[in-house]
Amino acid sequence: MTWKDCSALAIALLVALLASAMLIARGNFRTGRADRRGAARVVLYMIVAGLALWLAGSHHVASAPGEFDSFVVTTGILTLIAVVMGIVYLALEPYVRRFWPDSLLGWSRLVAGHVRDPRVGRDVLAGALFGVAIAFVALGKARVLPQFGYPAQLPTYGRAIDVLSGPGRLVAIWAGSSIGALEGALLTVLIFVVIRLVLRRTWLTMTAGIILMSLASANQIGGAGTPAVWLFALARGVLLTLVVVRFGLLSCAVAFFVSSVMLNIPLRLDLSHWAAMPSAWTVALLMALTMFGFYASRAGQPLFGRVLKD
Repeated sequence: MTWKDCSALAIALLVALLASAMLIARGNFRTGRADRRGAARVVLYMIVAGLALWLAGSHHVASAPGEFDSFVVTTGILTLIAVVMGIVYLALEPYVRRFWPDSLLGWSRLVAGHVRDPRVGRDVLAGALFGVAIAFVALGKARVLPQFGYPAQLPTYGRAIDVLSGPGRLVAIWAGSSIGALEGALLTVLIFVVIRLVLRRTWLTMTAGIILMSLASANQIGGAGTPAVWLFALARGVLLTLVVVRFGLLSCAVAFFVSSVMLNIPLRLDLSHWAAMPSAWTVALLMALTMFGFYASRAGQPLFGRVLKD
């Protein structure tokens, strides 16, 4: 199977998923099982984050009609995407609650407004860990394969060099990454729901999920002129399967966000370099996210447990 075949498969899978989501969501809505409040908050977040992306990252002009036209077009596109993601959420939530009820606790408590809930913190920490691992899979492909004599690839990281033009672009990348992370998490979890409905066994679902996630990851990882690159696609597929089945929707969204930010923004260890400012702020953001997860997961316990308390 070539990389073009993988891309065609990913597009066909996406179309089939959206069609399935509409049918499943319609059934859940009619039977009263749909989480309308959760779907509404998904839609609201997508629109708000999208508007933040437009404000921070778009090219604005000193013309009221021009700005209004840009706002109308942006709002229309955002509304369409948000509604589609809301439908996907309506489709998957009842079945995730049925098949893997424990994996949805963190997300449910976050949607309910319990931001500092210990389960929310645990899922955020797990998602951050998986996000770093997923990012290192892509980094490993770019750095390891050339060491064995295979041709170097186009850069798969540090591509968003426009963040060097100002803080607006950096905020736009953050907002765009959060939108993409939520979209990716919803669609990925929906894939596992559909597989579980068809195969009816958890171990079969995980096996098929690893295969599908690996094929989809091949398009994300990119080719390297050697079958060895499939090892990295397989590693990414295994990580995605574990985070979905074991930790759930919230961890999956955080993992996508962390990996996207790490791979898109040029990260530098030399903080004295003139291009280090976006890197420093991004590292600070990821550290703040991790510290929040650690703080919330402690459930009010001492920092190092009962050791210092005793």
